Amino acid sequence: MQEKKKKSNMRLITVYLPRPYIELLDKLKEMKYIPSRAEGIRVAVRDFIDNDSSFAKLLYKKLESKLEGQV
Repeated sequence: MQEKKKKSNMRLITVYLPRPYIELLDKLKEMKYIPSRAEGIRVAVRDFIDNDSSFAKLLYKKLESKLEGQV
């Protein structure tokens, strides 16, 4: 019997990145600093939202409040 997959808030997106960024992600993975390219990108986006952008923080808070209403 197949095990049911857990529901996730994760969504698949396609991102085009310059080759040097991909090479750096691969180097970080090789050094075991990140487990995968995807995780490196998630960390970068999260850190950008958390630390670097007041506008992004505002949008994130609005999104969070919308999501809370769906639970």
